[in-house]
Amino acid sequence: MLKFLTDENIFPSTLEILRSYNFDVMDIKESGLIGISDREIMDLAKREGRIIISLDLHFANIFLFPPNECPGIIVIRIKPAVPAKVDRAMEDFLQRMDPKKIEKALVIISEDKFRIRR
Repeated sequence: MLKFLTDENIFPSTLEILRSYNFDVMDIKESGLIGISDREIMDLAKREGRIIISLDLHFANIFLFPPNECPGIIVIRIKPAVPAKVDRAMEDFLQRMDPKKIEKALVIISEDKFRIRR
């Protein structure tokens, strides 16, 4: 089963969607870790074996955050990033994704598609 680490910018409704699929989700806000750096998030994901989910485009920089050095990174790239649009895109992604293909990869989710980069 996939395990996720959600950044503090992920909406509570998006967390609910992830959990409705019975994924193991650790949220930065719920864990009392608000304000930790992106590097600390990456290190936590490595230790916990979790795929990072964030709206933060810094995580899409494969030179700063190589996805093959952690369980994986998912960046949600939707403008404007409002709960309804993010939730719809996440639901679509979860219904179509192949868990094996997102491990140790960078996934960019947009409103109508997602891209996987290794």
